[in-house]
Amino acid sequence: TFLWTPATDVFTDLAATARYRSESLTVAYSKGTTPNTYTVTSTLGSCSSTIMVTVTPNALPTIAVSDAVICNGGAGTTLTATGGTTYAWSPATGLSATDVDSPTANPTATTTYTITGTDANGCINTTTATVTVNNPVVITGQPSNVIALSGSSNNFTVTATATGISYQWQVDTGSGFGDISGETNATLTVTASVNASYRCVVSGTSPCTPVTSNVATLTISSVSFLTQPQPQTICSDDTATFS
Repeated sequence: TFLWTPATDVFTDLAATARYRSESLTVAYSKGTTPNTYTVTSTLGSCSSTIMVTVTPNALPTIAVSDAVICNGGAGTTLTATGGTTYAWSPATGLSATDVDSPTANPTATTTYTITGTDANGCINTTTATVTVNNPVVITGQPSNVIALSGSSNNFTVTATATGISYQWQVDTGSGFGDISGETNATLTVTASVNASYRCVVSGTSPCTPVTSNVATLTISSVSFLTQPQPQTICSDDTATFS
């Protein structure tokens, strides 16, 4: 018979799923996180012999990768793994390589990568890193020029899309553009008092850069257009009405 003591972290199979329970084994398997010294006692009839063996496990490598934030359609970012000698990245989506320590990541949607690192002892550990993808500012509707009666209320509107969108309207009455305090909505309402130019700075979530709208003018006049004639497409024998 061959008996092993202590039974701490001793298993009967290589996968370490079945714990050793003092049965006779010529081969036992140790899986632990700290050094253990084992004694095996072999018995034949009334004779016995013992020998000791120490198992010292190598510590798992600490694999580290920092999360990152990018702007969709931009240059991406470099992710750097530390703690190992070789690496494997998964999934491959948006990565310049999957077997290096510092690939460029440029996915089109937020992606969490699993990084498996192996050290010089062949020990393996994993970690994850998330690349958050923010959508850039895209202005889909520009503010329009307004001709207005003095004292009338008038709107300037910009339409845009972005992650974490925000607005800041600016005015220029002749000395350059400056922010209008408190005007942080998509629509700016102004009372016509002086000729002025308006524009809106639309921002998204960093690192996406702000985008400035076209300039729209407010012109004071004795005539105000409430509606403008619109382009029309008709058949050759139809009639178009403009108003």
